[in-house]
Amino acid sequence: MIKRVSAWHLFRIFLRAGCLGFGGLGSVLVLIERDLVDRRRLLDAEQITEALTYTKLLPGSTVVQVVSYLGWKLGGWRGSAAATTAFVLPAFVMMLLLSVAYARVKDVPMARAAIDGVNAAVTGLLAVAMYKLGASAVKTWVGFVIGATALSVVVFFRAPIVIVVVAAGLLGIWIHPARLRATA
Repeated sequence: MIKRVSAWHLFRIFLRAGCLGFGGLGSVLVLIERDLVDRRRLLDAEQITEALTYTKLLPGSTVVQVVSYLGWKLGGWRGSAAATTAFVLPAFVMMLLLSVAYARVKDVPMARAAIDGVNAAVTGLLAVAMYKLGASAVKTWVGFVIGATALSVVVFFRAPIVIVVVAAGLLGIWIHPARLRATA
């Protein structure tokens, strides 16, 4: 059973995530999981993975969709609106300010070096996030093989991600037909 949370409470939770979540999907998912799963115990790790799974198929920013979905799961449509607004607001304000600042210092060597350092750190954070997501989502050797195959097909053959995700889902249905009969 999921505990319902007020829209104001969700606004505060996701405002923090919006302010601290640098680096995109992976780093934000780690931050959200630590807050909602480890610290507040409002959700479990599987529900975060479920949110990512559902929203990955949709066009647009996956991280905003995950936040919207989690807000809805915890607080209905008001929770979704509050979580999404709170999460996007800091990025909007920061991008506005940074775009003005970047236009003034883009040719300064120290600024370029700082951007290169941040890029390296974000890459490391993404690796940690993907490892944690994989560890909670892949529980069998079959899942590992499907995941490794999906990674290989996208990296080496540049297959469209939506086709890989749909194919993996169909493969899962084909490999585990007994699960379908058990739930029917």
